[in-house]
Amino acid sequence: HISASSSLSSSSFALLQPNAWPTTDSWGEDNASHFQSSIQSYYDHICKVAHAIVDAICDGIKHYHTEMKPYMQLSSTTSSTSTSCTRNTSILTLLGYRKGARHQGKHATPLVAAHTDVGVITVLLFDGGTCTSAKLQRCESNDIHYGSTSNIKPTSWVDVKLPSTIPQDPIFVVNIGDCLSDMCNGILPSTLHRVMPCKGGTIPRNCLALFVGLSPDEKIVLPKATVDRSSCNEIIV
Repeated sequence: HISASSSLSSSSFALLQPNAWPTTDSWGEDNASHFQSSIQSYYDHICKVAHAIVDAICDGIKHYHTEMKPYMQLSSTTSSTSTSCTRNTSILTLLGYRKGARHQGKHATPLVAAHTDVGVITVLLFDGGTCTSAKLQRCESNDIHYGSTSNIKPTSWVDVKLPSTIPQDPIFVVNIGDCLSDMCNGILPSTLHRVMPCKGGTIPRNCLALFVGLSPDEKIVLPKATVDRSSCNEIIV
């Protein structure tokens, strides 16, 4: 949470703005307070988990692809060892999918069209239920890479199977984002995914999605192969 009076919410940090929480007038004092404290607590904890995941991915890439070491270095403010999660651009979103017109007909259309996420990674936590109104699918191809997805016409989709109940140790779904895919030169391709309606499903499916970003002043070094600049060995953005 960034307060309106914080220096981080100034115009120099355009991506860091105060959250718009439910008001006590619309939700009631107890509900509004409980929602804000619960979401804030989850955000603080899931950011640290997400950063640990990114650290592990970067360590694995550097171990098996030593030539990528210069490009997989992130600052300490992005690391899971950081005690504060305020200086990043990660966004936590509550997604909900309900039965509607797109559930009808012989050929149901996607609730969310095929796409990749633009960030580093996305960490998803779904609710339970054996009869839900939506399902997450990923493209079965393993050669998807950022920049080429608009030209791809997937022929095969795989359902992301989730447990019907949330265990004590919950299962998270992690998507690779375009930013991380570019950083590692496509060693890990962006996850092309979509959300499809379930036939006969009536129970809404809800999901907490953390779109992981970096510190707003992070400088990313990209390998030459990811950009069309033949005179440069690397590019900093």
